[in-house]
Amino acid sequence: MAGLLAILSVMGFLNAGYFVLAYYGRVGPRPGIPSFCRRSEENLCLTVLKTPYARVFGTPNASFGVFFYLVNAGVAILWSLGTVPRWLWQADLAVSGFTLLFGVYLIWALLKLRMPCPLCYFGHATNLAIFIILLAGRGKV
Repeated sequence: MAGLLAILSVMGFLNAGYFVLAYYGRVGPRPGIPSFCRRSEENLCLTVLKTPYARVFGTPNASFGVFFYLVNAGVAILWSLGTVPRWLWQADLAVSGFTLLFGVYLIWALLKLRMPCPLCYFGHATNLAIFIILLAGRGKV
């Protein structure tokens, strides 16, 4: 399960990293944008970044995601070595639980704004999978 946590952490990091780069204008509406993020000429994955929901705590939400996924990658490495401190596991599980609650709010915002953002939903699904892995593995640490 440590390997799966590592894979999910890398996938989440890449997804969140894309949004951070897009937020700061390093990714624009070019042909390289995944087609599932577009509805005609509108790029839904980038349009959502222009809403207040993209930076609820003042900083782009994806910036917190980048940090969250890096921590989870570290936890995965420690887990594979059998050396995860219990406090770190519990803190990661608590933060992961918060990401789920916050994710429900963000999904509500996407539905309210009528912005179906596949990469956003992918990030929320990744957070759910990470939470389930951490929850399932908590007795083994």
